[in-house]
Amino acid sequence: MKIRFPLAGLALALLPPALVHAEEWRDVLDPTLLQWEIFMGASHTSVTGLPPGTPRFDDVTKGTPLGLGQDPKEVFRDARFSLSAETP
Repeated sequence: MKIRFPLAGLALALLPPALVHAEEWRDVLDPTLLQWEIFMGASHTSVTGLPPGTPRFDDVTKGTPLGLGQDPKEVFRDARFSLSAETP
């Protein structure tokens, strides 16, 4: 089933230019990725080192996501560090 939003483009086209363009640009790819929030999906049964009681699923597409702000294995910690370390 495809969901289409044909009026979304029209709605954006009808907005006054002042509402479409922000006066101040905000770079969302800053060196430490502070503009991003972490959202972790469901953990597969093969993942080790998770806190006790963390649900794991054979089919992660049907599992319950860990959710927003949940990163028990600190998957994104090293990425943030390496990006900030490379910045002059």
